Order: sequence, then structure tokens, then C-alpha cells
Amino acid sequence: MDTTLPTSAITAPANGAKLNALSSITGTGSDAAGGVQKVEITISDGVNYWTGSAWGVLTWLLTTGTTSWSYTSPTWTSGTTYAIQSRATDNATNLQSPVTSASFTFDTSSPTFGGLGGATSVSPTQIDLSWTVATDTVSAGANIVYQVCQSTSSLACQGSFTATYTTTAGVTSYNVTSLTSGTRYYFVVRAKDEANNVDGNTVEKSAVTWGPNTAVAITNHLGDHTCALASDG
Repeated sequence: MDTTLPTSAITAPANGAKLNALSSITGTGSDAAGGVQKVEITISDGVNYWTGSAWGVLTWLLTTGTTSWSYTSPTWTSGTTYAIQSRATDNATNLQSPVTSASFTFDTSSPTFGGLGGATSVSPTQIDLSWTVATDTVSAGANIVYQVCQSTSSLACQGSFTATYTTTAGVTSYNVTSLTSGTRYYFVVRAKDEANNVDGNTVEKSAVTWGPNTAVAITNHLGDHTCALASDG
């Protein structure tokens, strides 16, 4: 007699994920004795449940597959957090208990970001970039990363944005190093949220790295004198 309960797992979406696309819900099922007969799931938007054709009352939906299963996603609404439950039934009709649960937030809205605020040359090989933190309807500012596009041609990053660098989350500055002296560099910075939505701003800033004749102001605070030095390279 088989009294061992089967189990199921949800592999996609990952619990707590923020996603801008999810075409199907997937997972696995297992049973130590007679094998898995079926896996069912529920999908809730926090108010109603997906019935297979509309949002309504609680409905257990039959998935395709057993030990590896999937269910085609309904149409998701941006900014909504969804809860998913799965349960397996084995060939002896034992029903999984407790059910497996996961939730995720669907987000297709890009962050609101004013773009690069400033680009300042600080040495022959370094330019420092700064900006004001982006905001987002789902991701906190501390979780937003920034993509930096760098070019020696004006408008290049505006026309074809490719991230040269990606910052850690939550920063509002980035120091670009290993540059060539006496060269003008152009930058565009864009914000990316936790669901991988990227804003489309085209704000471009440029700066020239110090060259052989760059004047650098140095203040002697002891005598309160200021002199200008020219780098000889």
C-alpha cells in the first residue's frame, strides 16, 4: 500500500523574482513509490485566480507533463505580484500536502532616469561620471544598476547603445579608468531595474583626459598661494 505523498517544485518563476517576460510556468514532480500521475497549479493576482480562460474563482489547472511539467502563462499585467501554487498527485491518488508556493512581480516599465549628470576628467587616464539616482515603480533605487556606454565619437552611444561598463546597484557615480591621455570621450548612462528594463535616455556628456599641456591648479594652503602647472606627460 502506497501512502507516501508526492512532491512538486516550481522552477520558473523563481520565488521573489521580478520579471519582464514569462511565457510559461515550469517545474518538476516526484514520487518515491508509484510515480506521479499529474501536477496542478493555481495562479493568483492577489484578488482573483486564473481559470484557464479568465480571472475568476480558485481553479486548479492541469499542467503538461509530470516529472517535468509546464503551463502556458496567461497575459500578465505590469506592476502586479502573482502567487503560484503547485501540487502533485501520484498514481495511488495520494495528494501532495502542503502545496508548493512561489511568487513573482511582473514589470515591463523602465526606470525613470534623467541620464548622466556630469563627466569630469581627473587625470590622464580617468574620467569620473555622476548622476542622480533613478526611480522605478517596482525596484527600489538601491537595487537599480547603471549601464555606461563609452565612445570616442559623439552621438555613437545615442544611436547604438552598448554597455561598456555596468555598475553595482544603487550607486550614483562611476570612475572610468585606463583611458588614453589627451582624448575626448563621450558617455551615455542608462538605468536598469531588477526586471532588466532599461530606460532609453540619450543624454550625452563628454570630457577630455589630461594631456601633455593640461593646466592643473594647485593651491598652497599654508601660504594661500595658487600656481598652475603644465604636465609634461
